[in-house]
Amino acid sequence: MSIPRPVVNIGDKVYVISFDGSAKAKREGGAFGAIIWKLSGWTVEKAASGYDVDLTVNEAEYRGLLLALDLLNGLDVQRLIVCGDSNLAIRQLRNEMDCKAQGLQLLRKKCWDQLKTLPKVELFHVRRDWNASADLIAGQALQRQAGLPIVEEQTLADLVTLNRLEELLDPTSGKLTNDEKAQALPVRTRSGTRQEAEQSVDKEIRPVESPSRHLTPDVLDEMVVKRIRMERIREAQDEESWIHNLQKFIRGDMTDMTSRDASNSSKLAQQYEENENGLPFYHSRGDESSEDRSAVMKLVVPETLKDDILHHYHSSLEGGHQGIGRTYHRVRQHFH
Repeated sequence: MSIPRPVVNIGDKVYVISFDGSAKAKREGGAFGAIIWKLSGWTVEKAASGYDVDLTVNEAEYRGLLLALDLLNGLDVQRLIVCGDSNLAIRQLRNEMDCKAQGLQLLRKKCWDQLKTLPKVELFHVRRDWNASADLIAGQALQRQAGLPIVEEQTLADLVTLNRLEELLDPTSGKLTNDEKAQALPVRTRSGTRQEAEQSVDKEIRPVESPSRHLTPDVLDEMVVKRIRMERIREAQDEESWIHNLQKFIRGDMTDMTSRDASNSSKLAQQYEENENGLPFYHSRGDESSEDRSAVMKLVVPETLKDDILHHYHSSLEGGHQGIGRTYHRVRQHFH
């Protein structure tokens, strides 16, 4: 079924919701994130994350939307565009899919009750990589097992940089002044063709480039994602005692280490070294030439991030849902 694409006139007062949920059975908890974007400048009006125990992934997705709807309190919402990467939640809310689970039925009704109070609402399923901003704060909440309002300037700046939802809205060309027409840039994707854009979102919505960006989204995404990932990995590594002790041993700092910790670290140290960012990498010494050594270096992944790494590789564009076997070998090649 063809879904009408969202068309936004320059100057329209529109709010966009992006939400995401994540859950790990191992931790018996789930996290969710929500962002309120204000058009046309794509500024973050409000953002927050939450965490609760005994949540499934689908329940966490719905909780993310409910959190976003709560954030709308106090705002004059005339038109709302809801974007989420949960195909199940979006289709259930559009009455395109049955909702049989009792827990989800209650959550869907709560969402409906709030959505019905708004003048105009549009629901769209988007690809996961276009929802990176909400995914970021949901992932952070899951890691620390706690939610919070997002007010830190650097995090808010990261959300704006990671945002790709602006590529999805179709600017109208009707009844615009010449100045407004100049702002309605032609439809263009990262790959450069309209056909690829429509195929990538199942012809639901099409991308449009924002005039506010001076660097390409690919460059911005790569820089920000790399820094965020390093910060998350470094924080998780510091929380895992054997990695923390190993890093101190490699640096020659054995203060506050017990003799047992120092002994254990000394046995491991010959197979690990730190890179220029202070992250420990594993490699097997003696079975590769110096030229090939970098190719066999594997980033040390803390226990708390292993499920995140597996999920990312299995569901990302690189993983392409190619099966657990291929996912395992791809992860094994780069991580330890």
